[in-house]
Amino acid sequence: MRVKSSPTPLVLTAPEVAAVVSQLEGESCSARQVRYLLSGLLGTDAERPHGQTRWHGPADVALMRLAVRLEAQGVSAWVVRVVLAYCGTEIRAAWASGAPVALVIRGVTGTIESLATDFAVPAAARVPLRAVWTGVERAMRQTRRARPHLWRWKAGPAVSSFSPVAPT
Repeated sequence: MRVKSSPTPLVLTAPEVAAVVSQLEGESCSARQVRYLLSGLLGTDAERPHGQTRWHGPADVALMRLAVRLEAQGVSAWVVRVVLAYCGTEIRAAWASGAPVALVIRGVTGTIESLATDFAVPAAARVPLRAVWTGVERAMRQTRRARPHLWRWKAGPAVSSFSPVAPT
């Protein structure tokens, strides 16, 4: 009797996130940049025992993609990290709602504003959030399909965890 397995969650490692972001944005992104930005940011970096892999979901990939877009507009990596840390909850809520909004950076502060807002007010950077989310899950699925045998979700008795499995 074959037991039906649960679907694999849509998660990637830091090098895979970097590859997906580089592919989607056409800009270079390294695993080091992913680890730097997402470590400790918005709860994506839960404490884990030494030597275990950190997994990143679609929101993490979209945050990294947003960071690359902001840096391409001339915003420093430090300001990007500060803005994403303080506006993270609002950014995720905007993605969940699908609202037509943009992240606008002025100085070292960021705000979520409607796309109907007057663009006459100067801003260091302005990125529509819907455009950042577009294509993230599809690119993640393509990456996971290319390497499906590396990881599989395995439910444990107390805590769910990932475990390596042999190719089938």
